[in-house]
Amino acid sequence: FINVLVFAIKYCLALYSGSITLKAEAFHSLADVLASATVFGGLILANRKTQMFPYGLYKVENLVSMLVGMVIIFAGYEIALGVFTGPEVPLNNSWLNIVGICLVIVITYAFSQYEAKIGKETESPGLTADSEHILVDMMGNVLVLAVLLSNYVGLNMDKIAAVVVVVFIILVGGKVIYDAIRVLLDVTLDKETLNQVKEIILHHPAVDEVRSITGRSSGRFKFIEANISINMRQLSKAHSLVDDIEKEIRGTIKNINRILIHYEPIIKGTYLYAFPING
Repeated sequence: FINVLVFAIKYCLALYSGSITLKAEAFHSLADVLASATVFGGLILANRKTQMFPYGLYKVENLVSMLVGMVIIFAGYEIALGVFTGPEVPLNNSWLNIVGICLVIVITYAFSQYEAKIGKETESPGLTADSEHILVDMMGNVLVLAVLLSNYVGLNMDKIAAVVVVVFIILVGGKVIYDAIRVLLDVTLDKETLNQVKEIILHHPAVDEVRSITGRSSGRFKFIEANISINMRQLSKAHSLVDDIEKEIRGTIKNINRILIHYEPIIKGTYLYAFPING
């Protein structure tokens, strides 16, 4: 709804002012409507589990992020097309243009910050990607404001500003696509998270060594596997220890979907032999 409102304001101002950059930004906001609807649908699908997908559809969020990145770059292409093929149009100076674009800047910035906050709290790649998308939109709005202000002193910087908007858009869109593809290809979890898990495991005195630890992301959720050696041989105690470790990891790191810890007893390097001495 916010993106529809922003599109309406921009499009009306573009028709009134004659700005190529503003018109391109209006269609960029129309693409935002599609992107937000796609993110919304992805968030709903990502929480579903089916017999065919027993591990969940979490990666739908990453797929959605990649689609959003493509929408961002396509919006940049539309702006570039308008810059290099559109005619030179004189801008209509009016305080209404300035007030309208300032209102759009405030709305888009507030929306981007709110969405980024929720995306960080929930570790949702879809929301985070969309918040970056909206932030790029806000940057484009700032450049539009600069164009409108410069026109008051006789400088028509409409096309130059549009080119700068395109550069911003391509960089952010490329980053969103790159981050999504990494997760879709099961890139490892970041070293900070893996080291944090390793510290939690080694914090337990019965654990002798963490032999290996791996992890991957799927949407906002994390899957972790570890192979450890422990200083106990009773199966019931070993199982209880691993349960405690898993609970501590889940309590420390958000959005853990599954933890698999394989434990083995310590392999002793010395042996004790006893012989009877009394016949």
